[in-house]
Amino acid sequence: MSAPLAVPGLERKKEPNPFNYTEDQKTERKLALKTMKELWPTVNDLWMEWVYDLCKNTPEDKLKVIMENCDTIPTRHFTANDPRSELYEEAQRQQVESVDSWKQRKKNYVHNSKTQ
Repeated sequence: MSAPLAVPGLERKKEPNPFNYTEDQKTERKLALKTMKELWPTVNDLWMEWVYDLCKNTPEDKLKVIMENCDTIPTRHFTANDPRSELYEEAQRQQVESVDSWKQRKKNYVHNSKTQ
């Protein structure tokens, strides 16, 4: 590979390193993120970076407490299509309304196009 072009007065952009990883640690991180991406392709890249940094920079005993809490404490957050969610009724109503409004728009379109 050729050396990067040096322009006087312009500095190259430096990769952010908030956890002060060494070059070896950065390489290990890139490899781990690549492996995670292959294992879970639908997960957001930023979330994978957060998980890696959390696991790498948190003491082992605190990680165990976090994992135990994930298994024992029920979540307060549910998706809108989950019946346990407070948004479930509203999501169902909006879905029905959107289907009905689509049918009405289609009916009006067909009716208006025939009269023209």
